[in-house]
Amino acid sequence: MNAYDVLVIGAGQAGLAMGYYLRQAGLRFLIVDQCERVGDSWRQRYDTLVLFTPRSCSDLPGLPFPGERDGLPAKDDVADYLEQYTAHFSLPVRTKSPVSSVERHGDGFLVASGQEKWFARQVVIATGPFQTPWIPAIHRDAAPDVVQLHTAAYKNECQLRPGPVLVAGSGNSGVQIAVELAASRPVVLSMGRPRPFLPLRLFWKTYLLVPQAVRVYLHSRHHPAGTMAEQAARSDHWLQAAAPPPGTRGTAARDGADRPPVRPHRNLFGRQSGGSGQHHLGDRIPTHV
Repeated sequence: MNAYDVLVIGAGQAGLAMGYYLRQAGLRFLIVDQCERVGDSWRQRYDTLVLFTPRSCSDLPGLPFPGERDGLPAKDDVADYLEQYTAHFSLPVRTKSPVSSVERHGDGFLVASGQEKWFARQVVIATGPFQTPWIPAIHRDAAPDVVQLHTAAYKNECQLRPGPVLVAGSGNSGVQIAVELAASRPVVLSMGRPRPFLPLRLFWKTYLLVPQAVRVYLHSRHHPAGTMAEQAARSDHWLQAAAPPPGTRGTAARDGADRPPVRPHRNLFGRQSGGSGQHHLGDRIPTHV
């Protein structure tokens, strides 16, 4: 049985960054991950996922994110960067090693993956908090012919039937998917609480690179009273695609002019959504300052 100073569970951004600093400290360590390749947790997300943070805000320690610094990387760009990062620093990563247990053992911990076990004086859990999709119980009340998908299972529009779609959840993924689907069909975006939608780019820069004072001012103009914590909505998403009403169908957008609107709507759980009426999301995003 191999022994280490530190064993890191999870080879994502946090786990690899931890590996960088453990290497700097001269410690004996191992990073284990359940995926087949480093970055696969990103590769497995929906096809059109794009970060809302530019490359310049997405660097891991010691190696800049390659590409245009003000550009927004796609999911596969992130996956490739993580794999490149691992190779660049020769980090000891063991893939295809899902951890089944962590137990106290003497002055450290015994970590098991299948038939393999490792001893470590310290263990770092870097798997992230969103491993299990959260789906509201109300989904059981939907008609049998309604297609229901969580974002964890959603890949692209081909999985949906023709007709209108309800997207529940106004976090980054929910809004991005809603905008994508609105190019070809009516979309209702269900928001737990009011959220402001500001342009993705301001003054020729990605929103997050605009000076903080300007962002706070814009946010105060678009955001009702209350703390950021009070106004943050769940970022879990529940997609429904039902057969279109008789005689209706989605209309493809032409240069964005005929895009079916994305409508804020009363939340599935009875809370009032943000705004009323219909509007186009376009390239706007929910902002968190």
